[in-house]
Amino acid sequence: GKISQIDARVDETIRTTSRIARELRPGVLDLGLGAAVEWLAREFENRMSIPCRVTVTPDDPEVPADIAAALFSICREALPNISKHAAAGRVVIDIGAHRDVGVLKISDDGRGIAAADFAKPGSFGLRGMTERAEQLGGTLEVFSNAASGTTLNLRVPLGDGNTVAASSPGTSEAA
Repeated sequence: GKISQIDARVDETIRTTSRIARELRPGVLDLGLGAAVEWLAREFENRMSIPCRVTVTPDDPEVPADIAAALFSICREALPNISKHAAAGRVVIDIGAHRDVGVLKISDDGRGIAAADFAKPGSFGLRGMTERAEQLGGTLEVFSNAASGTTLNLRVPLGDGNTVAASSPGTSEAA
């Protein structure tokens, strides 16, 4: 009996570990960051009925696998937040790489984020995205106002020795 219980626990542990691994680095990333984000955007569009345009420049930017996984995760975190809080009518995602800096820009035309929302005790979404950007040596800027929605602008170094100017979330108009 005990051996059967242990065997069942081992099987459950293997299934759980496999699920976590898939969630951390989804197989769709094997197609490239642009294709993975495009797939994520189509899934979001189908579930939420909010149009989502994705632009990738250049067509297939070279992004290291760990950075691609982090950028994908940030998109995967941002889109549900937009659907829950922004009352947006459309979303635009721009992915690019230029001079050894990767850029992910997610914009919506929703109601914006109030300055007080950044300090909410239960507000882990933006905090988590900011921490993920910092772990990559990058920055996440948040531009928001009620008239034009919110833009998340993530910049991460792709090469050795590059730095990105530090910034903290705040509210202002997107440049």
